[in-house]
Amino acid sequence: MQRVVLIIVLLLAAGCGNFRRQWPAVVRGVEDFKSAEQEKVLQALKEINETGENPILGDDPLVGYPILIRKVAYNKAHPTRVGYAIVGPTSCTIELSEKLFAELKALLTTVVFHELGHCAGLGHTSDSHQVMSENATPFEDFTSNELGVFFDSLFQAIGFAGV
Repeated sequence: MQRVVLIIVLLLAAGCGNFRRQWPAVVRGVEDFKSAEQEKVLQALKEINETGENPILGDDPLVGYPILIRKVAYNKAHPTRVGYAIVGPTSCTIELSEKLFAELKALLTTVVFHELGHCAGLGHTSDSHQVMSENATPFEDFTSNELGVFFDSLFQAIGFAGV
């Protein structure tokens, strides 16, 4: 009986891991945004495909790791949180704070990149000059080398290593 349970757990883990590797990912929805806000999110998503060597976001809704992006209200319990990724074995949900469309507009692209990094399995870095830092920096302030570090890590995490 223990052997059967162990085999089932291993098969489930292997299946979940394989599904997460089905990149390019696909954004299956952008919810709760005003029209102009949604356009800015879509522009950030377009930029991530244009900045890296390979597109990480596809357009086939039946293939890839599904990602939902939604706007959420300011969270008083976490006043510095402007983005959050809820990463699951079969999908990822990115929550973007309403503050990114008001007083923190300069951080939107960085936060979208950062949360997509979490969807791919990347963690935080202690280097404040990196996209995966816990402290967001305006996207325009990153050097090409700093963006290169992010994309190298991202490509390795999603199985595009060696490109």
